[in-house]
Formats: sequence, C-alpha cells, structure tokens
Amino acid sequence: MNDRVEPDLTAPGFLAHPHPVLEELRVVDPVQYNEQLRSWLVLSGPEVEEGLRSPHLSADAVPAFMSRLPDGERRSLRRLEDFFRAWMVFSDPPDQQRVRRAFAGSFTARAVQAYIPDMRQRADRLVAALGEAEGRTVDLVTEFARPYAADVTCLALGIADDARAAVQDQAGRLLAFIATPEPRADLGVTALAALDAIGGHVADRLARDRTDDLLVAGAAEGRLSELEVVAAFAQLLTGGVDPLTHAVAAALHQLPQAGFPEEVRRQRLWVEESLRMSCPFRFVPRVAREDLKLGSRLVPAGDRVLLLLTAANRDPATYVEPHAFDGSRSNADRHLTFGRGGHYCLGAPITREALRTAVQAACDAGWTRAVLAGPVTRRSSDLGTEALESLPVRLPRRRGPSEQNGHGRLLDGEP
Repeated sequence: MNDRVEPDLTAPGFLAHPHPVLEELRVVDPVQYNEQLRSWLVLSGPEVEEGLRSPHLSADAVPAFMSRLPDGERRSLRRLEDFFRAWMVFSDPPDQQRVRRAFAGSFTARAVQAYIPDMRQRADRLVAALGEAEGRTVDLVTEFARPYAADVTCLALGIADDARAAVQDQAGRLLAFIATPEPRADLGVTALAALDAIGGHVADRLARDRTDDLLVAGAAEGRLSELEVVAAFAQLLTGGVDPLTHAVAAALHQLPQAGFPEEVRRQRLWVEESLRMSCPFRFVPRVAREDLKLGSRLVPAGDRVLLLLTAANRDPATYVEPHAFDGSRSNADRHLTFGRGGHYCLGAPITREALRTAVQAACDAGWTRAVLAGPVTRRSSDLGTEALESLPVRLPRRRGPSEQNGHGRLLDGEP
C-alpha cells in the first residue's frame, strides 16, 4: 500500500518555489502519474530530452487541455482552441515546420546581430533614467527588466510605440489562460477578447502590405492563412516580453552575488547558467500518440505528458550542485530552457543577445555592487511560467573609469 502523501502542485508556496518538491518527486520516480494534474510528470534530464525529441509524443496538446472544461464552456471557447492549436509550439509537422520556416529567417543568429546596437541603446537609456536613483531603492523588474524586454520584443516584431501597451496587455491575457495546467473558463473569456484585439492589430498590418513588415513577409513566405499569422505573432509576443523580463531580472539578481571570479568574465557560460537556473517556461505539454515507454513507465496512448524543463535543468545526474549558480559551469549550455528538436525555441538567438546586452549595460553601470533592499518576490499564480515580480535593490554611486578596475565590465566577451 502506498501511504505517500502527494504534494499540492497548485499551492502558492509550491508555485513560487517548486524546486524542493520537484527534487523529492524525482527521487521517488523520474516519470510518474500525477492524479491532481491528470498528467504524467517527466522530471529527469534524459527523459525530458527524450520526450522533446520523440515522434511518439504530439505537441497538439490543446484539445487535451480544453477537454478538461465542461462541454458548454468548451464550445463557447472553440475559436480560442483553434487559435492556440495554430501556434507552432502546439502543432506538429508538417504545418508547424511550414510556419516556422516562414519566420525563421528573422531570428537567425546573423539576423539578430542587426538588433544589438538598438538593444544596447535601449538598455543604456533605462540605466541612465535610473542614474538619479543612485543610493535609493528601485525595483529592477518594473524599472528595468520589464521595459527593456518590452522594447526588445517590440523592436523584433515591428510593433509601433503607440500600439505597444495594448498589445502587451492582450498577450498577458492569452498567456494567463494557456500557461495553467487546468483551463479556466473565466480566463478563457478574457483571452478570447485578447485574441480579437491582437487579430485586429495583425489585420491592420497585413492590409498595409509593407514588404519590410515581419508579418507581411512571413505570410508571403509561408503562404500562411491570417489565423496562422495571428497565431505566430501571438506566440512570438508571449514568448518574448514575460520570459525575457524574467531572464533579465534573474540575471541581475545574480550579479551582486557573483564574487568576480575570473571565469565569470566568460560571457557565454555565465549567460547560459543564468538561463539554466531561471527557466521561464517550466514545462512543455505533450500527448502520447500511442503507448510508449518513458523511463521505466508505460504511458498509454492519449495520456497528457508534462515535460518539466525546470526540473531537468536541475537534475543532479547532469549538474554538480544543481541548485547553486556557477557562472563557470562548463556544461551550463546543456540546459533545456529553449527545448530540443523541431520545436526548439525560434527566439533563442535574440533572447541570448538581449540578455548579454542587458547584463553588460548593468555591469558598466556598476550594478554588480547593488545591494538587495527587500524581499525578492516571485509569481505564484500558475505552474506554467516562472517570473520574478519584484527585485528591490539599492543602486551604488557610479564609479568613474579610473575607479572601475575592470569590475564594471564583468562580462568582457566570449571565452
């Protein structure tokens, strides 16, 4: 008889700090069925990576998600269900690959290089605005990370300044619905209204037919329907602002704790370690196409599977002292934050460059000497996403060039 008490995976305390519980669950079994979520949890690095690459697991997990709603509520949200099923992250080849190819050229490592000067300019402008705050407490989430992430995302997606606030708000409403393990009809109604608003934004841009518009070019390249363009735009938007906000805030949180070992100057490894530790999307949902074996468990066809990226990123079988930040960790780039396989994150190159640029600007401003000035709070509303909600610090007086001794440029370049 199994007397083990299952943890509550919807409790605010777990949602804010899930790693101790996920570690305990992995020790019991790296692949296990969770009655509360009615899903298989995959918790170890090798099994999560296997699941991400497996052709036996379908990314078309939206119907399984929506099936948790009563029939009447699901019918009222049918248009929303069709919209989410058109997202690249929730669709399978060949449609997923066709849409991905239509936009991939705008997000290659080479294409992203063109954004770096603008990203640095925007980061420096935000740093300068906080220059008057030296010596007092500021919140680096609301006063730097979030506006910077919004600037970068809107720059990449061609969103005009006058549309930015409204589009961001609608994206947040979409994410609030789809990032939960169980659907909520009230959030669905709000998300449906957001879909209409974002659809209007996309329709206006397509009607203007500017060849330099990312959406117009993508629609022509992939011969995409308007629904596919709206879905791709919404996915790229929701995959930009909130996740990049968290990644930047989490990296800034680490700066004063770095201790300036020489190896921390290795920019690539330091950034990859920050991405490993701060995984913004905690899980990837899949559905078993057929009976299959994951780890030592047989997963029946049709069952929902949650591949827990955040747990895989802290698997002690892969990482020594996995809960400790180590900016010189040689295998930090093995993290699964961006996924693997055909659904590997399209925005990974711009996320990396945006994170490097933000951290460099912060180091140049001397924020490595910032001091925490209050509790760091984390979102505790859903399992799907991780986010710092506040990072209160007291900024130091900026040193002149002769005073920096190199410490103002913590991340000097590639190793």
